[in-house]
Amino acid sequence: MANFSDDLAEHPNGAHLAKYILIFAPAWHIWADLREIMNSYCTDDLIQRLVILWVMALLVLYANNARLVDEDLSAMRTTAGAYVVARFTTMCVFLISSFASYQHRTQARIMACFMFIGLFIAIPLFFESVSIQAKAAVVAVMIFYQESTWALTLSPWIKRRLKLRYSTAVDIAHEIDRMAAFFIIILGEFVY
Repeated sequence: MANFSDDLAEHPNGAHLAKYILIFAPAWHIWADLREIMNSYCTDDLIQRLVILWVMALLVLYANNARLVDEDLSAMRTTAGAYVVARFTTMCVFLISSFASYQHRTQARIMACFMFIGLFIAIPLFFESVSIQAKAAVVAVMIFYQESTWALTLSPWIKRRLKLRYSTAVDIAHEIDRMAAFFIIILGEFVY
């Protein structure tokens, strides 16, 4: 967070605000994926802890390079690569968990399919021939796609449309814990 906001604090203008939003939102989606996985499939076993550690390491890699995406192509590629691998990892967790949890099977598989399709949106970020403005537009489309598919997959509409007997629901106690943990991280970064 400190890495993202430093640039905005040093240059408080519209362009840097847009950059902040475009690099923060994908990281937030990865955090939201982990939160949803923990709320729906929390087993607190070694494999799940290793997945969380792996995704957090990818987020650190993402955060350390995201600030330089508009200046350095290798930073752009590293940031985009960390994002794609983190989303692919969480997609695999949703897909694998769908075999073990019949209650969330349909929605987890729909989510995994949407996430897989969404990974292809990031492809232009790796090419030098694509301008920084076009890459910003790609990220904006990617953010919109993620928000839309997330909302659709977990919506009451899809539950009714697919006539699901079981579906995901927000566990308020877990949600409060996860958001509190996120804000603790934010406050810690602020002090940093």
